[in-house]
Parts: sequence; C-alpha cells; structure tokens
Amino acid sequence: EGLATVFAYGQTGSGKTYTMVGIQEMITEDLFSSLQASPELCETGEVVVSYFEIYGGRLYDLLDNKARLQVMEDAKQEMQVPAQERIVRTSAELQAVMAEGNALRTTHATSWNPDSSRSHAILVIAVRKDGVPGGKLTL
Repeated sequence: EGLATVFAYGQTGSGKTYTMVGIQEMITEDLFSSLQASPELCETGEVVVSYFEIYGGRLYDLLDNKARLQVMEDAKQEMQVPAQERIVRTSAELQAVMAEGNALRTTHATSWNPDSSRSHAILVIAVRKDGVPGGKLTL
C-alpha cells in the first residue's frame, strides 16, 4: 500500500533513461515476487500499468500508439492523466509492456547518443485488490 515516485534528473547524456530502464527491470521481478508471497493478493489482486510521455509540452500515450492525452482534474482537484491501462499478470508481461512503451518514446540523435530520448516518460504501476487501488509506483 502507499505511493512511491522515482524521479531522475540530470543533464543530457548523463544516463537518466538508462538508469530508469534498469530500475524498471528490477522492479518487475521484485513486484511479482512480493505478490506471489501474498496469497490474498494473488487471488484478488491485479497489476495495472500505464505509460505516457511529455514532449514539447504535450502528453502522448505510449501504450496507445502515441495518442494525444489531456490532463484532467478530478472531483478532489487532483490532476489525472487518462492514459490507457493494461493489466499484467507476470513479470514477463510487465517487461513486454515497458519495452513497448520505451520503443515508442521520442528520440533524436545527439553528439553523445544516436538514440537520445527527448521526452519525459512516466510509467505508472498500480496494484489493485478487488478493484480498489492499493499501492502505486510512478517512475
């Protein structure tokens, strides 16, 4: 339960994307190991993923062929991004969804890196039990 955010900050070419992709991979293994250790979550829990990027001041859904997204305000006056969500059941499925989103990120060549990511990507991994939100990790 709870909320957690991991945020990478640094100059171009410093390895932010490389670091975050490595963290994504480690989290998939740990998340599903933890879920398997909890019988009640295994039976009624689900892992839901959304992935979007901010590029040029606009939001794009990385799990919906870069469809444009709008930031919405909910009844609690909290900002929400209605990105497509995918339910994943294994660490391999989660890794495949992350790879799909990473492949769609906006990139341009720089003098340091021919595939330098030019956007800010936000990966949200949420655990729900009986449809009720539990923990949420934002990378």
